[in-house]
Amino acid sequence: MGHAIIQFRYQLPVGQGFFHFAEFVELATSGERYSNNFAYVYDCGSTKRYSADLTREIGKLKKRHHFKKIDILFISHFHYDHVSGIQELLSGLRVDTVVMPLVDDVERLIVYAEAISQYQFRLRGITGDALAEYQKFIADPIAVIKEKSENSRVFLVENEVKENGEEHACPNSDGEWPEDDNSGKMTGDSADRNTIQLRIVPRTREKSGEAAGATAGDWEGGTKKLPFGFQVGLQNGFQWLLLPFVDPSFAKSNSRKKFITALSDCLKLSEEQTVKNISKPEERLKILRDHSDCLKMAYRTISGDLNLTTLSLYSGPCSSSECRSYLIGSGYRCHRCGGRPDKVAWLGTGDANLKCDNARISFLKYFETRLGNVGTMTLPHHGSENSFHPELVEKIRPRYCVVAADRNSNWRHPASSVIQAVASAGLRLHVTTSHVRSKFEEAIICCGDWA
Repeated sequence: MGHAIIQFRYQLPVGQGFFHFAEFVELATSGERYSNNFAYVYDCGSTKRYSADLTREIGKLKKRHHFKKIDILFISHFHYDHVSGIQELLSGLRVDTVVMPLVDDVERLIVYAEAISQYQFRLRGITGDALAEYQKFIADPIAVIKEKSENSRVFLVENEVKENGEEHACPNSDGEWPEDDNSGKMTGDSADRNTIQLRIVPRTREKSGEAAGATAGDWEGGTKKLPFGFQVGLQNGFQWLLLPFVDPSFAKSNSRKKFITALSDCLKLSEEQTVKNISKPEERLKILRDHSDCLKMAYRTISGDLNLTTLSLYSGPCSSSECRSYLIGSGYRCHRCGGRPDKVAWLGTGDANLKCDNARISFLKYFETRLGNVGTMTLPHHGSENSFHPELVEKIRPRYCVVAADRNSNWRHPASSVIQAVASAGLRLHVTTSHVRSKFEEAIICCGDWA
């Protein structure tokens, strides 16, 4: 009986927010699903207006047939509409690994100050328990994750930045990847059959000496510098990469110092004492709860020059992979593509400000050797014209551009200029809203002996 490894991936309908889920499963030609699978999530949140839709989709995910755990949860950034469902997702569900950008304590306060400074945030009705949970998450996200899922390991991803704020040279995601399949750390029971396994791909070619079959619990979390990612696959054959990217734009700006100066003046503290207070989780939480006026005032001093940290994610076949990949379904349409790994990768951009020249250049340079594989790309910041540049669709040319957006006050997502740019490039645009029929679905045969 034949079998295949298939990736199913979904942009889930949660309204103005973001919730992406994907899993690899092993299927037989008879349609039987084996217990062997691997699942990951990229962001889980929505605005308060669509909290019921978010709860609905989290509930559906937890009830999936044969669904036991999330292997990796990726968090792109700390805006409420991208993280509001994470605590609910973690409750009663095993999550092995959480990956998020390294965002220092001051920048997380700025994220919160930005949120409460926006008129739309107040209209969303984020008060009471919802606001308190968000404040706790901003104050200490790792502690919240550990409280909900104590066995999860957390990786914080960053790019290398010199003391003067300049990036170390890192040509692209292939710059320092290991060349053979025995390096890195792999998990999965391979004693009986060729199971789907996960390996951390280190940033150097040094072999870890870790034997295949190590348990996920043996891994330690910590800070990981790019290039860094995960390799999902079989010991022989199918290999798939999950590659995060973080552009250190905030680290290179003067916004941090300006914010601390303004916040210190409002709190009537020295900058040294303010920094000391912010370094303590309990003091950060006190500032979030009791000094919203000072946070908003300090945010106004930097709001015109702000490019906060976002983690983007490439999910696609290895460049050297020989697996047979076919796009067999997308939304309500059906396609069948060539016999090589072509245009089957997914690229998530979070809220990255890719209209900014420096951020866009870094983003395209990092992923440049893999952009030709991208078949589906989510447009940054829900299709906002303030984060989009036509060069993205011109250089990447995905089959589908996906926008996760819905009605929310007077926001216009996706923007008409973005829709026009996608249409002018001859590409398809799909908008996922809160309506269940707007869910964007894809299925890709990654490896197997099906015809």
